[in-house]
Amino acid sequence: MQGRILVVDDEKDVATIVQIGLSKAGFAVKVEYDPIEAYRKFRPNDYDLVILDVRMPDISGIELYQRLYEMDNKLKVCFFSASAAPEVTAKYRKLVNDACFVEKPVSITKLVQIVKSQIMAR
Repeated sequence: MQGRILVVDDEKDVATIVQIGLSKAGFAVKVEYDPIEAYRKFRPNDYDLVILDVRMPDISGIELYQRLYEMDNKLKVCFFSASAAPEVTAKYRKLVNDACFVEKPVSITKLVQIVKSQIMAR
């Protein structure tokens, strides 16, 4: 097992593909489609990395991260965004330190590389 990953994305097809791909790469993957439910179920130290969609209903991935960070200040995060342009990521980096940003769509091979690098950076 390479690490424990939480994926929070309201797009079920995207979350399922990510779950299958990361699981095949040896990660233990938990998926939540509802950011509020993900917040309710979250427990500190349960995950090595959290992958959050930036745009979700009710609360954004950025806001969810901020709430989760209050419970676990060692939390590593990677954001999924339809736009990972430098000006977009610069805006979010002001809100979130040490986060990675992944532009959708991304190949599973590339995502596995990113996840491994983020976990190793601990």
